[in-house]
Amino acid sequence: MRISLPFWGHPALRVPFLHPRRRSQDGAGPRQDPFLGFVRRLAKGGVLRFGRPCGSNLQRALPLLATLLFSTGTACAMEVLSPFEDAETQLWGYRDPRGAVVIAPRFAVAQEFSARGIAAVADASGWTIINRTGKVLIPRPYLLDNGPDPFQEGLARFTEAGRVGFFDERGKVVIPARFAFAAPFSEGRAAFCEGCREQAEGEHRSVQGGRWGFIDRSGTVVITARFGGAESFAQGRASVMQDGRWITIDRQGHPVVEQSSGR
Repeated sequence: MRISLPFWGHPALRVPFLHPRRRSQDGAGPRQDPFLGFVRRLAKGGVLRFGRPCGSNLQRALPLLATLLFSTGTACAMEVLSPFEDAETQLWGYRDPRGAVVIAPRFAVAQEFSARGIAAVADASGWTIINRTGKVLIPRPYLLDNGPDPFQEGLARFTEAGRVGFFDERGKVVIPARFAFAAPFSEGRAAFCEGCREQAEGEHRSVQGGRWGFIDRSGTVVITARFGGAESFAQGRASVMQDGRWITIDRQGHPVVEQSSGR
């Protein structure tokens, strides 16, 4: 026998069970398998409902739970929200696959939603990061020449009160904005500086002055800010300026190879 179990509003899974009914002890007729009743209670409303200790029923249900939780990844995936332009206002919003408007058009620019459910949008006040309901998660992503900072190793930068921090791919702040400047992550390290300043150079910007060090993905300072400049790590090495010349350091900040000052 095969039964269909509705699960959290997604298409029913067809799960085979042996011996759905057993004979009653007196042989008068069939009685309901307690496990089948347990499964039906489990599926009802998508929540666990236990009238008494489950005992072996729970043990028998574990394979089913694994199937429901891990075999329905595509069914449980978020619906795709697509940006669309309002012909009258020329503003952008988002709608679902059925064409229903989920986020009303109010943006001058609307990028695609990521797999984690966030999108970069821009209006008259600038760029923001929103979730699938239109709620602003990151008011001020760090901006490059052509838009918000891209994710590097799962983190992107944002600004707050003139300081720089990092948020993850779900739009959650993981490193508060406390640095005068911070570079993107590379090999689990990000260069940061204190006392430095950004300067405009035509269409681009550069960071000048200050003392430079490195943080890890938790925001912990792993190499203190003691250098006159720093570049990102590559293959376990990074170039830093010390006493007016560039040297190479390892992940612990120890010098490994000296380079000439004319690099």
